[in-house]
Amino acid sequence: MGKRSKYILISEFCEINGIKINKFYRTLHRHPELARKIRTSRQER
Repeated sequence: MGKRSKYILISEFCEINGIKINKFYRTLHRHPELARKIRTSRQER
């Protein structure tokens, strides 16, 4: 593995995994700690 991770868009992730975007955002809304981890990992580019 290289030093940099590959990032994908949320819409791409949802499409690949067969998840509706609205459901994904509802899940994040119910689990703020998960949303915080996603935001943190995105800023560590």
